[in-house]
Amino acid sequence: LKEIKESLLHLLFPHICAGCGSDLLSRESVLCMRCMHALPETNFERYAGNPVEKIFWGRLPLYSATARFYFNRESLVQHLMHRFKYKGHKELGLQLGKLMGEQMKKNCRFDADALVPLPLFPAKEKRRGYNQATVLCEGISAITGIPVLDNVITRPQHTETQTKKGRSERWKNIEGKFL
Repeated sequence: LKEIKESLLHLLFPHICAGCGSDLLSRESVLCMRCMHALPETNFERYAGNPVEKIFWGRLPLYSATARFYFNRESLVQHLMHRFKYKGHKELGLQLGKLMGEQMKKNCRFDADALVPLPLFPAKEKRRGYNQATVLCEGISAITGIPVLDNVITRPQHTETQTKKGRSERWKNIEGKFL
């Protein structure tokens, strides 16, 4: 009887992969195994002086930095980030944060006392329903146990969207906007 009930619920409310839309049998993940395997890992966490760290050189004091996955236009990662950021798929963000947390936990280069997500401008966060940086940090925290301090930085001023800007334009756009 329980199996019939679960099958009927699954039929009425299917649990589908956030990446490819295929039917997921497990409620443990929002990504199917095929999409999980297709995520293009960088392995930057293993190397000091990796490309992500070099982006920050001379801009701010930094001990280590990494990116879990490569981001390319029209890729699975871009699709997932768009669903998370603009389509309200918060569970996807939590899972991506957990994947980041697993990476950090395996590597001694990432010994953080706290996770501090940069805030959105309050009106934008209200419109979106959540701050994606906070959600990612919550996923990381779930794996690492590192506390999330989401109220230590404020963003009192609205900034233009970063989506169409180059790297140096992004830095200029946010310079001095956080307190």
